[in-house]
Amino acid sequence: INQGSTTPVNTSASATATTAAAASITAGARGRSQQDEHDDDDDDDDDDDDDSAESFELNAKSLAESVGSLVRAFSSSSTNVLRPKSINRSSFWNTNLKYRQALEIFMDLLRQPGCDSYVHPMEQNTNPFYFSIIRHPICFYDIVHALVANYDQPSKAPISRNGKIALLKKWNMWNGHELLQAIDLVLVNALAYGKHAGEQRSERARVNKLRKKLWAGIKSVLQRANITDEQRRFATPTRRGETSGFVVNKKNT
Repeated sequence: INQGSTTPVNTSASATATTAAAASITAGARGRSQQDEHDDDDDDDDDDDDDSAESFELNAKSLAESVGSLVRAFSSSSTNVLRPKSINRSSFWNTNLKYRQALEIFMDLLRQPGCDSYVHPMEQNTNPFYFSIIRHPICFYDIVHALVANYDQPSKAPISRNGKIALLKKWNMWNGHELLQAIDLVLVNALAYGKHAGEQRSERARVNKLRKKLWAGIKSVLQRANITDEQRRFATPTRRGETSGFVVNKKNT
């Protein structure tokens, strides 16, 4: 973790940025939803199957259901057709069982109160302050959408995507180790941005509670695994701090 000092943030700019953040969430959700509806119109020829997509509302609960469709798939024998062949299935979090458990951790997290705040993407044109601070501004939607093309139809068998997120080009969400780090990064981003935007303590407490839930799930899987302490340390995802150079743009903080 890279520790660094921060420079004071202009309070009026912070307040403006915080207001813009709320607007960007709405704008981001609307933009993503409209694009997804357009994609569905292009890809689906069966009009009888469009009802679930049309009634889909992007929120933490619906994303949890989408992740649940993957959990069910990894409980069957069809997992080899979902993940790219390039994924090393011998590493700890990439076996079918452990990757399914990583998905279950994600699904349980999305069901927690307060997760809706981290579902939608930020829009750079409406909140440039956020993008000046955060290096990899991803959200929970980005993670799910990297895995499942038909995330808006959780009752159907998942149609897999390549696992790539544009803002994290070196990571793949089909890699369990990187999936868990991406989930944590969404929450660390919220902490880092909140610190500079002057968010209230209650907001930080909510994020920290979600992060505690995430890491409790990760540690539970690691502790129950029949592996050595050295293997357990190697399998533990990187837990970054909110001042890490991977999280924030140091020159702007």
